[in-house]
Amino acid sequence: MFYPIQIAQCPGFGFVGGPEFSTNLQTLQSGREKRNADWSLCRHKYTAPFNNIPNAAFLAIKDVFLVMRGRNNSFLLRDAGDYRAKNAAFGTGDGVTVAFQLSKISNFGGGATYTRKIVRTDLSVPLTIYVAGVAQPGLAPAPDTGIVTFPEAPADGAALTWTGQFFVQVRFDIDYLPFTLDNRTAQSYVTNGSVDLIEVTDE
Repeated sequence: MFYPIQIAQCPGFGFVGGPEFSTNLQTLQSGREKRNADWSLCRHKYTAPFNNIPNAAFLAIKDVFLVMRGRNNSFLLRDAGDYRAKNAAFGTGDGVTVAFQLSKISNFGGGATYTRKIVRTDLSVPLTIYVAGVAQPGLAPAPDTGIVTFPEAPADGAALTWTGQFFVQVRFDIDYLPFTLDNRTAQSYVTNGSVDLIEVTDE
């Protein structure tokens, strides 16, 4: 089950994360490789260290872990390395279709592209949809799907772009949350630990 809550932001350096694919590699007798993609889409994985945080900050993380019941439920994460879109393409009008999935399309030429579906947008900050470079006031994606529904179908060939921020839907990739008590200040214990997170794409 998905819950629209966030884990506390990692307060320092050391945050690790990025996309992961699964590829089956076979080396033939000739020495050549045979490669097959196990996944058509990537999953993002993260390790977030929480170093020298006060006890109250640890308890906030622990609360999320308990409510999520470890790996069982999913929630929101702001990926510090990739949470913004600026004039990002997400489709092309055909004069008929009115609903489009928000996305970020990677395209560096040569005909190869990758489309990352954006489901959980951050609607607490301005998000703007453009048709052929013209802003569409009052238009926003559905908060639970990221689908943008236009009142009229964009014209054939019109470029659809957007600017805004988004979250990654994740779950804990751990069922055990060990943190250490390493020091004490006048106010509270000083705590250290880390959490492993993995993107959820099927909810």
